[in-house]
Amino acid sequence: MQGVPGLSAYEIYLKYYPGYEGDERAWHYDLIWNQLALTVTFNTGLGDPDVVIETMKGAVLSVEEPVRDGYLFLGWGIDGFELFDMESPITHNMTLIAVWLELNLFNVLSLSEEHTIFFKYLEDIGHGALLGAAWFNYTVFAPTNAAFYALAEEMEVELEDLFETLSLVDVMNHHLSSTVYLKQELIDAVDAGFPQIVMESMSMVTVATVIPPEGGLLVTVDDIVIVEADILATNGVIHVIERLLLPPSIE
Repeated sequence: MQGVPGLSAYEIYLKYYPGYEGDERAWHYDLIWNQLALTVTFNTGLGDPDVVIETMKGAVLSVEEPVRDGYLFLGWGIDGFELFDMESPITHNMTLIAVWLELNLFNVLSLSEEHTIFFKYLEDIGHGALLGAAWFNYTVFAPTNAAFYALAEEMEVELEDLFETLSLVDVMNHHLSSTVYLKQELIDAVDAGFPQIVMESMSMVTVATVIPPEGGLLVTVDDIVIVEADILATNGVIHVIERLLLPPSIE
């Protein structure tokens, strides 16, 4: 640090490290006892070498976020899962460990603002643990929130009354298949002459392909277009649809 006329060493230090929280007396104490120089260690938990940064008390650090296939990086944790605010100044030597969220079907759906209703109903029938388990793999045809409101309007009922006459378990299970199908595999099944998929409702849906006037290739499930395909999770795949799939017993 270069000297600045009219400023004390403490004031100069604050210009470089404004996050320092002590007064001038505390700063002199830290200086004398060599407590201004600090070390922060970043551990990704992936077996990579730690990133060790030497810094000064009061500094704010910025590091590149790590990447892990199938996981969402939540932040750098201290004391277990408590996340450290990276905009906070460094006040002591510390080791920060990456906190990860596995992107399984449960977590991917829980993070989607378009599928809050679908996710709630899946939890209501006890499928939360099922979709979060590593030993089960599913294809999920996920109707949007708008799909539930549209069905309620079609049936002339309020959303909260939608499953007064419909079987919630049957309808939810009719959106899950215990075989994982990516979009291309759905297309291949149609081309091979095996367009039907067995769902957890023990009923089947029929997959088809459609070429729209504007070109391209659409995939439908029981005539419902998949509007977004191949949202990958660690234990399956999600395809977004804008209408609900109804089992034959309900239709």
